[in-house]
Amino acid sequence: MSTDEGNIGGQSAAADSADSQNGRPAGMENWNGRPAGMESWNGRPEGIGRALPPLPPPPPPRASGWFARGFLLVLGMGVASLLLLTVGVALIVALGVLGAGMSESGGLEPESHGQSLSRTVLYAGDSRGKGEVAVVDVCGVIGGQEGRGQVSARRFCELLKAVAARKEVKAIVLDMDTPGGEVTAADEMRRMVVRCRQELKMPVVTRMGSMGASGGYYIASGTDWIVANRMTFTGSIGVIMSSVNCQGLGEKLGLRGVVIKSGAMKDAMSPLREMTEGERAYMQGLVDETFMEFAKVVAEGRERYATADDVRRAEFGDGRVLSGAEAFRLGLVDELGSLDEAIAKARELSGCGESAPVVRYRLRGSLYRRLLEACSPAERRVEVRLGGLPAATLEPGRMYFIMPEAASTGQP
Repeated sequence: MSTDEGNIGGQSAAADSADSQNGRPAGMENWNGRPAGMESWNGRPEGIGRALPPLPPPPPPRASGWFARGFLLVLGMGVASLLLLTVGVALIVALGVLGAGMSESGGLEPESHGQSLSRTVLYAGDSRGKGEVAVVDVCGVIGGQEGRGQVSARRFCELLKAVAARKEVKAIVLDMDTPGGEVTAADEMRRMVVRCRQELKMPVVTRMGSMGASGGYYIASGTDWIVANRMTFTGSIGVIMSSVNCQGLGEKLGLRGVVIKSGAMKDAMSPLREMTEGERAYMQGLVDETFMEFAKVVAEGRERYATADDVRRAEFGDGRVLSGAEAFRLGLVDELGSLDEAIAKARELSGCGESAPVVRYRLRGSLYRRLLEACSPAERRVEVRLGGLPAATLEPGRMYFIMPEAASTGQP
């Protein structure tokens, strides 16, 4: 054996010895504990580590019918709205009851009304003035009861008494926009105005806006001064009582009224039959008597007309509606102007100065009261029409100082 072969043999033997010492079989210098040919083996059978093919997409969910979805949506919204409405009404009633207890306690003394009067400053004026002018609204159909679009005689009298009792108030302006209303309600309101003038020596001025007719003029005649716009509807000095005869309609429908009464006049103005001549004469007498009282009130307030007969014989004695300019010509209005002229006259009559503050007063009503008014059922009334125009509604059997041409229902 040559030297090279011996060296090679020696080296091979040495390598075999080293491999055996490292735990590797001879000839497997790079052996890593994995079978030959599986250098990247990770302990799993061949092919297991490959990526699986993607799964097919799931089928789309079956859509429910549009009718069912819409029904459920509407049902859910309805239930939610009902819950919100219930909570809202409960909250309003709770606050209203609390407000009613706060505003309705006490009598008519100014101390008890101190918290129930609402003050809106129209003109701040000069703080060095001698007092202020109070503005009180008379807007809507005049009636004894409270209601939407109506002036309650009771609340008006409460408000006027409370305002007149305030030490800082030196004069009152009635800001009027009314076609009139019930006879007794207008009379109560006028009496309170006269009391303020006579007992408290407080000047009262009337300012007429769009309307100051019939019962409105009845009240204004008790004030010291009347200011109207030249196009104001006023006058209509007279009395009206109305009813409806449904006898012909009942005959067509086969209806017949049955009335049991204690006297011949007990069912006068019944809608079930024609009015007798005696009933008509009697009702006309009541209207004439009431109109005579109206004429006396006008004569007391107007210098041009000395007696009630003068008023009845006057050009406007037939109950016609007058413009502000015509009423001024006939002496029913003292001045043509606006609220500013009425305030200026009130300052002059009271002597509180040209820069006296002007405050609008209202009687603050509770939420509970307003909620009851809104929910109260409408009374049965008769709608009177003249010339095809709807008039303010009139209740059968009542007498009214009202302008029938008022083209609205329950409002001026």
